Amino acid sequence: MTNCRFQHNPDLPTPSELLPHRPPMMLISGVLDAQDKSVRTFVQIGPAHALFLDEKGCASPSLLLELMAQTVGCWAGLAERREGQKPRIGFLLGTRRFDCRPEPLPAGMVIVLESTCTFYAQDDLPTQFECFAYDAGGRELARTTLTAYMPRDLSRFTGRSGSG
Repeated sequence: MTNCRFQHNPDLPTPSELLPHRPPMMLISGVLDAQDKSVRTFVQIGPAHALFLDEKGCASPSLLLELMAQTVGCWAGLAERREGQKPRIGFLLGTRRFDCRPEPLPAGMVIVLESTCTFYAQDDLPTQFECFAYDAGGRELARTTLTAYMPRDLSRFTGRSGSG
């Protein structure tokens, strides 16, 4: 059951419309809001995260890094939609200063993620984002700077033509 304070904003596309991911790697529960340079998403830890849960039903806090990356992907998906494009595959190139509380993420926990584009690289170059994760009460769980890359021509990396 989703915490009623956190529901997908019906005025925005769903995560499955913004990300090229599919289960079991579709981890974002919904998009809360978006601006030109930022997006907020939420996740409720549960069955969709089964690959990451331990025997007690908790996920490692390292999962926050993937959740932040998927939040960046939601921002990129929104940008692509504004240009009339479909979501593209992106790559997480690196993270700087990943600061995270070492506490496990229990099943049922709601996490709010914020991502703000601080450097938008055009012409097929990497882009940087400041990312934060909070619990439902607003306590900061993690922060980092992510560098992501969305190649225009994926075949340069896969050896196949087409988008994936």
